[in-house]
Amino acid sequence: MRARTWAAVGVALVAVTWAGMGYLSTKPTDFHTYRVAAVGAAQSAYGGLATAQITSRALADGEVTGPYATSVLDDAREALAGAVKRLAAESPPDPPTTAMRDELGPLLLDTDRALSTMEDAATAVEQRAAADGATATADALRRFIEDHT
Repeated sequence: MRARTWAAVGVALVAVTWAGMGYLSTKPTDFHTYRVAAVGAAQSAYGGLATAQITSRALADGEVTGPYATSVLDDAREALAGAVKRLAAESPPDPPTTAMRDELGPLLLDTDRALSTMEDAATAVEQRAAADGATATADALRRFIEDHT
């Protein structure tokens, strides 16, 4: 009798845990969830872009090697890809989050263009210009993060 009681309790706990996990995995997106995803995406993009800027300037000054700079720019590109994936994984549930997406989307595209410019820069002058040219995008990402945090 005692074993049956413990077995019933165990089965009940498993069922409650299973139901809770099912709810959490299918819970609809709300404002807070989307805001967290959007800010996280912006932070990833900002971190990658800022690091790429520092590295591009260091490369222009001869402080780092080309292979190191290439590796850092690859990491920045991966950070941007993760940011885009994170944002695409959630759909905006309401007009304020749709506006948030509409604000962040172009910033992520500008970040992609800035990274491409830094990757394509061949001379020290081009590398410094590419890094300096990304400042407006980095500032816009920082403002987005501050405004939505």
